Amino acid sequence: MPSDRSTHLNSCRACATTCLLLLFLSSNGWTQDLVIIGSGTIEARHLTKNDVARLFLGLGSTDLQATPVDRDDSRLRERFYRTVAGLSPASVRAHWAKRVFTGRGRPPVMQSEAKVQELIAGQGRIITYAPTGDLPSGATVLLHLDTGSEP
Repeated sequence: MPSDRSTHLNSCRACATTCLLLLFLSSNGWTQDLVIIGSGTIEARHLTKNDVARLFLGLGSTDLQATPVDRDDSRLRERFYRTVAGLSPASVRAHWAKRVFTGRGRPPVMQSEAKVQELIAGQGRIITYAPTGDLPSGATVLLHLDTGSEP
């Protein structure tokens, strides 16, 4: 029969492991929702997931008049496209391969976190996505996306 001390230690280890896992997932953006953000020159308006999907997939313009910018973080990008369009990374690549081949457009430029912060601070009109807890200075939140339990 285990002693009270060993039971207590096992309980503490389990609690510590759970806390570390939650901290890890949170720091990697897995438990945070996403927001659609724009540079400070973009006025906030009613924007839908469909508007965002169409803009990032080159399927028509919106009255937002902004240039979409993809993020070079593959997990963040995957969460974004799964949330707004229900597409896997392979489906997004196939979509853009077909559009480029037929001359119907080019995918959004992919930028690093540092470059996105620079673009947001500049005078350009860009739109991108970010975890709710990681908003660049000067960004305007245009839409909150509830990603639910999606990684």
